[in-house]
Amino acid sequence: MNSETLNKLEFDKIKQFILQFATSQLGKEQIEDLSPYTNKNIIERELKLTVEMKDILAYDDPFPIDGIKDIRIALRRCEIEGSFLMPEELLDIKSVLGVSRLIREYLNKRSEKYPNLWELAKNIFVNRVLEYNIDEIVDENGKVKDTASPELKYLREEILRKQDYVRKRLYAILKQISEKDYTQDDIIPQRDGRLVIPVKVEHKRHVEGVVHGTSSTGLTVFIEPAEIVELNNEILQLQFQEQKEVERILREITNKVRENLKYLQTNTSILGKIDFIYAKAKFALQIDGYAPEVSETGPIILNTAYHPILLLRHGKNKVVPLDFKLGDGSQILVISGPNSGGKTVVLKTVGLLTLMAQAGIPVPLKESSKIRIFKKVFIDIGDEQSVEKDLSSFGSHIKNLKKIISDSDNKTLVLLDELGSGTDPAEGGALGIAIIEKLKSKGSFVIVTTHNSALKFYAYNNPEIECGAMEFDHQTLAPAYRLRIGVPGSSYAFEIARRLGLDEDVINNAKKNLDESQFKIEEILSRLESLEIEYRKLIEELKEKEQNLNKMISEYKQKLIEVERERKRAKKDAIAEIREIAETARAKIEEAIRKIKETSASKESIKQAHSTAQQVQQQLQDIIKQIETEKTETLEIKPGDFVKIKDGSQVGEVLQIDGSNIVVAFGSVKMVLKSDQVEKVEQKEVRKLNLTTDLFAPVSTRIDVRGMRVDEAISAVDKFIDTSFLYRLKRIEIIHGKGTGRLRKEINEFLKRHPNVKSFRLGSWEEGGDGVTIVELNVD
Repeated sequence: MNSETLNKLEFDKIKQFILQFATSQLGKEQIEDLSPYTNKNIIERELKLTVEMKDILAYDDPFPIDGIKDIRIALRRCEIEGSFLMPEELLDIKSVLGVSRLIREYLNKRSEKYPNLWELAKNIFVNRVLEYNIDEIVDENGKVKDTASPELKYLREEILRKQDYVRKRLYAILKQISEKDYTQDDIIPQRDGRLVIPVKVEHKRHVEGVVHGTSSTGLTVFIEPAEIVELNNEILQLQFQEQKEVERILREITNKVRENLKYLQTNTSILGKIDFIYAKAKFALQIDGYAPEVSETGPIILNTAYHPILLLRHGKNKVVPLDFKLGDGSQILVISGPNSGGKTVVLKTVGLLTLMAQAGIPVPLKESSKIRIFKKVFIDIGDEQSVEKDLSSFGSHIKNLKKIISDSDNKTLVLLDELGSGTDPAEGGALGIAIIEKLKSKGSFVIVTTHNSALKFYAYNNPEIECGAMEFDHQTLAPAYRLRIGVPGSSYAFEIARRLGLDEDVINNAKKNLDESQFKIEEILSRLESLEIEYRKLIEELKEKEQNLNKMISEYKQKLIEVERERKRAKKDAIAEIREIAETARAKIEEAIRKIKETSASKESIKQAHSTAQQVQQQLQDIIKQIETEKTETLEIKPGDFVKIKDGSQVGEVLQIDGSNIVVAFGSVKMVLKSDQVEKVEQKEVRKLNLTTDLFAPVSTRIDVRGMRVDEAISAVDKFIDTSFLYRLKRIEIIHGKGTGRLRKEINEFLKRHPNVKSFRLGSWEEGGDGVTIVELNVD
């Protein structure tokens, strides 16, 4: 991909944003080397990897990324036979082994959820033994542990013991000469690995021993007393043996690393790739990026797209999103419109999002968007005049366009800003048209921005070329930064000059100097744009109304489904209840027959009882059959009648009848139904059905409301009284308990107002006393 294009479209700035999220040098190097891919399979894989990592960061447990170290130099040194690694390098290798193990375990547990990341991570080498062995030798500060070997432990303990003895002897000597004022300080420093005492230079002859140098001021000499010279020699010998043992240990562990060199190199490569993916995913979260569909032949479709740098700088609420489409019928778009209206931003947004997607970076747009893969992307933008190269602005553009035309083909995206500018408008327009025609003949995708009228109307009159314009707000006289496709736009030079404060006299004189035909063209474009904006507003209103209508239809259909479900449930419950009633009735009749037999009744009486039982059973079977196959007789329905949806249970009032359509109110919901969907409801039939259904149902004469809240108890008592009244019960009992007496008091107040209550009293001692209220009902 052309490096100049990457720079002008600010792809390098995107890489700088991503770099801040890398956790290792390995990841940073891959980001620095990142450039757009052109192979569809690679692009799709890179996008999938990044989106999976983005999902982990957004929704899953923390990803174990910490601990990736760059061990490549250490591994290269390890390739040299006989060499050994330093403790700090071994510590880094242990860190790499640890993070490798954690990442592999993490993705292995989620292999079905993140298959692409697991495909990458499953090749990670895990060696717990090597990780453990390094940990046994090197501490967290990168030092070889005393316990790395028994010999090392002995040597270090012996060194400490002898140093402690020497230090004690030196302190004793120091104390003696301090009393004579021979010493400069009361400390015991080291010189060349040997413990010494500081002596004033004028008294050096008074202390027997070996001089190991002087201080920087020359006032102090460092003397090793003669009596500890041999002891210091023994310490140095032990330290030499210690160093030899440390090297032996490091060579031994290095050999174990060398045995796994190939696997560690593989891990380093995979960890670098994972860190690279991790950084891209973190950036994708920051810009709310998604992976668009990519293709080699399809159109470019950007839905609610944002320029990522503008998004980061200003936030989503202050950036106008871009809706863009090119390649479905036409591969060339000419954009016109006001200055500072966003034409160049559109150009850069399309170009940068294309480069980012092809580099495997999720981009800020809706997932329904599509990106076409290009082998080459060219852009001509900005003022590149050069005094040194003897190039004017126009000359630099022509030089750039020459190369673009030469290198473009049907796999190229060309972005041309302000085509036709920098020279005479007529000649510039003609040259611009010729350039577009040449690129069109090569099959390139071309996006052009311009103020040139010739180019605007060339695009508008050419069916193979799409034209568009940036919107202008006629009320605020400011750009709206929205792209609309279909018509060219006015430049609004006078309006913008007025908004920016240019003298009104200058603007009026400018209008007079403008060619009359050009003035009319700009006026027509302005009026056309205004009408188009109004038309779009109407379209949006219609879409909103259509959405509301579809929502209502959906809710209506759902209600019909619920009604049908309720009808089936009620039917099933009714049949089950009738069968239960029949069983109860049959049992009672059989019991009555048994008692009749026991009392030696006549055969005729027994026969008559059997016949009655059979008649009751047959009637119940007829009722069940009628419920299952019932066809409602069509009755005349008029406004004010009550109806229900056939086989349903909810009753509504008829408000209006229009032919076969009936408007019915079910509570606060109004529905339009066909006349054959409803049936008229007669109140006496409903009452009769209720009585028939409840004929044999067992009913209690007692209700227990203890433990209920007052409102719950009142509601339960109300339903119990209505049911008891329906069954013609004269006397019922309400158990409310004693407690504080509040529940009893509230129930008594309610009973005083109930129309079906004749009288009530507290229960006697044997009835439950103050914890029970006895109620007589008006059933006479």
